[in-house]
Amino acid sequence: MSDVRPAVVVRWATGILAVLILVAIAVVAAVTDDPHRIVLVGTLDSWQLTVVLALIGCGDLAVFAFSIRVSHPLARAGVIFACLAATVAVVVAGAVAMLATLETSHVSPIIDDEGCDTGYVVRETESYGGGAGAVYLVDGVIATAQGSTPTGPAATPFHDGAYTASLVDHVLRVSYASGAGGPIDGSSRLILTPYEDVYGPCGLSRPAYVPSPVAPTPTPKPPLSLPDAEKVMADMYRQTQNVVPGATDADGDPWAPVAPTRTACDADSMQSTVSAEFATSDNAAALARILATWDAAGFAADRAIQTDIRFDPDSGVALRISDRSTIDRLIHLSITTPCLPAPDAGETTE
Repeated sequence: MSDVRPAVVVRWATGILAVLILVAIAVVAAVTDDPHRIVLVGTLDSWQLTVVLALIGCGDLAVFAFSIRVSHPLARAGVIFACLAATVAVVVAGAVAMLATLETSHVSPIIDDEGCDTGYVVRETESYGGGAGAVYLVDGVIATAQGSTPTGPAATPFHDGAYTASLVDHVLRVSYASGAGGPIDGSSRLILTPYEDVYGPCGLSRPAYVPSPVAPTPTPKPPLSLPDAEKVMADMYRQTQNVVPGATDADGDPWAPVAPTRTACDADSMQSTVSAEFATSDNAAALARILATWDAAGFAADRAIQTDIRFDPDSGVALRISDRSTIDRLIHLSITTPCLPAPDAGETTE
């Protein structure tokens, strides 16, 4: 007898719960028959509530099926089948409920600038592809749609408190930030009707909001001229000579500086070049000191076949240098500028 009574109680309880679930689903369906109204409980809307109620119903059905006690073999087979079906229904309903409620949603009341609840709420769903919040006028769990708040990716301004709301000429004007971390933008706004019967208590506060600092607009660099590039080239040429004192040219004379040579790239641009061939008592050590000097000046490094390269992405000045001691006992270098607009007559490097 002790085994029978608990099972009967469970069956009665599951039956009553099933009726309540069906009534609740019917109420949700009746409310949402009007496309402008939904049932809103916490952050769950009508569709999500229906899915959750269906999951509870499937669980209730499973409990009922497992509470049945029969002795006839054929009836027992039917109970086993019912238990399996109820279990599958719970799993399927659970998966659907998880997918339906997986998104992150926020429901935030609109608090005016005086700290009063306006009776409106905004349901925002976080999205990284661009989102929108839905504005509702709430009466208990019944929410009536009043508009939307299109925003940029991952923006939830009402949840963050990134809005202002004030009564102006008997109209509730709401401005909000259209982007995540952005300023409150007057062009992103709502015009709502204030209702005295739903205007809630005052003394409330919104989340503190501080917009993200605006990144400074980068100042574009002035266009580089050929004389400017030649100044960089001349300076690096002098530094190169300074780190190899006593270097001699191919004829054995002291390495004397030479002026850059300009050549035309096309009708409107020119390139400047300085070339030199010299020898030292230790060419390998001299080459290493020269490359270290260019590295210290901030030039980027590269290398081609038997040639070391240093280049400046800003000025475009480049060094190509190679140690050909095994061929002619000389270090060969060439410093060039990029092709730049041809300067006016009289413009030369310093």
